[in-house]
Amino acid sequence: MAQNTATVDVEIRVAEIPHFEQYFGLWAIHQDSFRQMVEYVESVQIIEHVKANSVAATQDGRTADQGYAVEDGVAIIDVLGSLTKYGSSFSQNPGMVRLKRAVRNAANDPVVRGVLLRIDSPGGTVAGTGDFADEVSKTNKIKPVHAFIEDLGASGAYWVASQAGRVVANRGAIVGSIGVYSVIYDYSQRAEKLGVKVHVIRAGAFKGAGVEGTEITEEQIAEWQRNVNDLNDLFVAAVARGRNSKMTPEQVRSIADGRVHIGDKAKQLGLVDSVESIDEALAALRAQFSGGYTRAKAAGQKKESVTMAEHSQDSPTPVTLKELKKEFPESTAEWRESVIEDGMSMEDARVLWSEELAEQKRSLEKQVADLKSQVEEGKKKTEEKKSRAGIDALNDSSTGESEEFGGDPVAEFDKKVRALVDQGENRQRAAVRVAKENKALHEAYLRATNKSTKAVQELITERFA
Repeated sequence: MAQNTATVDVEIRVAEIPHFEQYFGLWAIHQDSFRQMVEYVESVQIIEHVKANSVAATQDGRTADQGYAVEDGVAIIDVLGSLTKYGSSFSQNPGMVRLKRAVRNAANDPVVRGVLLRIDSPGGTVAGTGDFADEVSKTNKIKPVHAFIEDLGASGAYWVASQAGRVVANRGAIVGSIGVYSVIYDYSQRAEKLGVKVHVIRAGAFKGAGVEGTEITEEQIAEWQRNVNDLNDLFVAAVARGRNSKMTPEQVRSIADGRVHIGDKAKQLGLVDSVESIDEALAALRAQFSGGYTRAKAAGQKKESVTMAEHSQDSPTPVTLKELKKEFPESTAEWRESVIEDGMSMEDARVLWSEELAEQKRSLEKQVADLKSQVEEGKKKTEEKKSRAGIDALNDSSTGESEEFGGDPVAEFDKKVRALVDQGENRQRAAVRVAKENKALHEAYLRATNKSTKAVQELITERFA
């Protein structure tokens, strides 16, 4: 009777622990941290601990609504402590189900333009980690997601971090612990010494494998090894997929040995993109969603030429109008205004200006090519014109056309282009439209901007003959 009462009491106590079952099964956690956690749990009165923390757990403000705070367009989501699927009174983490929901909320929040995962965690249960990591990867396709490892990002926590578009860490951060292990105890000799023989009645070759007091066979060990290998393959594949072109599956597998790496070493191995502070990480994230790197990518330029780490370390603050005027004296007021509105740094502005110069060069080359094409098509007509008029006549006509357009055809042409731009027209298309609709003005514009080039003046005459 006493034995039955004790059994009932244990069942009641287990039932009092929220999501008790989540603590069993496989863990993806830094093993030193896990041992420390087990030692702590063994040192406390479990039921009293759970009761004392139950109120705090239900009133946790971090998990009440969206699950994040927004600072200048960035949703900061804390991934702290040991990770479990539903949260635990032994960790300040609200649980991966709620973290997943927070990431999804941020993806759908119009106020949020980027997400920063602030990670300080040894990892946790395998259950819930894959789904949380997948949500991070999915959100990164909608809005930029960066992960900042603050002191510790190991095992399951790194699994999650690796799915962000950019992973950074502070200088003393512990990063890695990629790998899977399992421990099986063989108590058969102890049972034999006690005179106990354990019989497992099974249907299925591996049912009951590992029951205390039974011998662990080589075949059973091979089966457990297969499961560990499969889970490790899943872990490695997820990290390689998250790191994308930054690490190949072979590179990930070569360091998936359970070890951790500190700061700069983690960067050398490709586990993180940069070693920097939280402020630098936030600046880099804001620089990305402000448009600087998006513009460079759209123009076909390689991001590697100006890495995020270089950006955050060299010019983390937005550029000023004074700096723009000094650095780019030939830039237009419209161009400078767009740079300031997008909150770009000086490095971003340099990238954008190189795009602008390249675009101008392409436009001029196209104009010259068009003129040459016109020359070839009207070659006979051109020869007749050349016999009647020389360069002196060209200069005279240029002067007359300048007078016709108020003495400044360039200003008149630009005025018409700006008018179309103000109406929402793309600047390049606006220029083409003005040229087509105002041929005489276009001719005068070309003559005025190419006065010292005899060959181009001849091409202009041929073009408008």
